[in-house]
Amino acid sequence: MALSGVSFSIAGNLTQRAQSEIVTLITSNRGIYHDNVASNTNFVISSEEMVSVLQNPYKLQFMPELEKQIQTAQMYGIPIVDPEFLDKCIEAKRKVDHKAFIISGFNVDVESKFKVNTTSSSDLDPSVQEVVNMLFDQKEMSRSLIDLGLDVRKMSLITEAKIKDAFKVLKEIEENLQPTATQTPQQHQTRLRQISDKFYSLIPTTDTSAIKSIEAIKEKSSLLATLTDIEIAQRLMQQKGDDLNMNPIDINYRKLRTKITPLEHYRAEYSMIKTMVENTQSGEFPFRVEIEDVFEIEREGERERFKEYARLPHHRLLWHGSRLTNYIGILSQGLRIAPPEAPVTGYFLGKGIYFGDMVSVSAQYCHATKDQPYGFLLLADTALGRAFQLAHGKYISKEDLDGAGFHSVKCWGTKGPDSGYDIISSDGLIVSTGKESKTGVPVSELIHNEIVLYDVAQVLLRYLVKVKFTFVEKQYYA
Repeated sequence: MALSGVSFSIAGNLTQRAQSEIVTLITSNRGIYHDNVASNTNFVISSEEMVSVLQNPYKLQFMPELEKQIQTAQMYGIPIVDPEFLDKCIEAKRKVDHKAFIISGFNVDVESKFKVNTTSSSDLDPSVQEVVNMLFDQKEMSRSLIDLGLDVRKMSLITEAKIKDAFKVLKEIEENLQPTATQTPQQHQTRLRQISDKFYSLIPTTDTSAIKSIEAIKEKSSLLATLTDIEIAQRLMQQKGDDLNMNPIDINYRKLRTKITPLEHYRAEYSMIKTMVENTQSGEFPFRVEIEDVFEIEREGERERFKEYARLPHHRLLWHGSRLTNYIGILSQGLRIAPPEAPVTGYFLGKGIYFGDMVSVSAQYCHATKDQPYGFLLLADTALGRAFQLAHGKYISKEDLDGAGFHSVKCWGTKGPDSGYDIISSDGLIVSTGKESKTGVPVSELIHNEIVLYDVAQVLLRYLVKVKFTFVEKQYYA
């Protein structure tokens, strides 16, 4: 059809034509009609008369939406055309050149009219500004992509849909790890190579070796989990703010949809977190972490969602660590569980949100380096309820827990914080402040405890902790 896939909006009144007639013309010819002008609008239909209305404050007061619609079109460079453009497209049965139908009175010098005042001061605390700048650092994003073995130049080709499809491909590989009864070894290897190539066509990496082991599937699943957050970050970084005079830092802060407030160092909560950091480190890891700053955080809508589990017994303040580049996704959308498309391989205790009761255990997932020694850790109120306890890996789902009357899983390690030094915070959370000691579990697949939740609503993010890593030899001092 003449207007197939082309999107239109209408600004103001069309003096010679009824708006309903224009909307019918658009939709009956496979075009798309939007009530409001947006960045994805292809054309705005208006009239010469609206030029004079826009320039007359008295007339404009009776059409308050007109100015916003026209300014949005001008800002995004969307052509504002006469309705005759539609008629010519329909007559020609294709989209014709629109230039002859542009309403010249709406033409402006976009650069001068919409120039962003980048010198406007930020309303944020300087320490919060520093956090925002760290999270939205494009150089750090590129460094992380290189570390993950991805082609930075092709990141724009990786979409949310492609990541989901890549998870499905990994599941297909998982199902084909063992040869069928009729396959020769050569046929089996060829099949794995073919499916692996399908994965690399979706996710361009520098390493394109065949994915043919459980370990390789785990590695690629972890890559896709990180890519999920990076893809969200890239999308948000490209979004423009509504207020063109707002400081860019404040625009990025709004994208996080999270209130970030510095926690004063004299507060009891700061002292508690400092003790947690100092005491729950382990000699099993080749690094030490030192607290740099702490921020109270409140994600939009998360507290309301948490109400369902607020009365559940056994709430603990637990650690969660992640790459610096993942935090835009985490703060804007919360901690998430691996999608249904993901293979079950690679999840020690199933698809859930993993936490630690020792800072070192979670800090390893920050992937800090000597060149980039700073990272962030989260402290969350976790509604654990009745915990299913074990000392080995086992694939567990939320349905398994619900059926057995459990709310969370704890896999005991042989080491953990000394529970004799657990304290209760002012808001009723159990907090581990003891130094590393033996748990009393003689044999386990884990050295340290891991706690897993299978419902995102059981998590309330409370603190963002900035830490600095110092790399040392393993101490085994615990």
